[in-house]
Amino acid sequence: MDNCTGISNKLVIDFRISPNPNNGEFKINLSYVGENTSLEILDLSGKLVYQSKLNNKTPTINVNSISRGVYLISLVENGNRKTKKLIIK
Repeated sequence: MDNCTGISNKLVIDFRISPNPNNGEFKINLSYVGENTSLEILDLSGKLVYQSKLNNKTPTINVNSISRGVYLISLVENGNRKTKKLIIK
């Protein structure tokens, strides 16, 4: 914890995906966006299928080029990662 500001250097990014399941277009509602926050979508074999830098707390993501299925969506900020399940129908 930074003694001057009282803010932890390890931020835990919390987010919601809506709708989920979706048709390849969805919104992410973030609790925090830093200058290094990025979004990664991986298939279940661990292959990166989409990556983007985020700069606002409610971005709309369009991944219509990704096949239907179950994916892992991660938000990454300075080495901290939060992952959830994403379903594209």
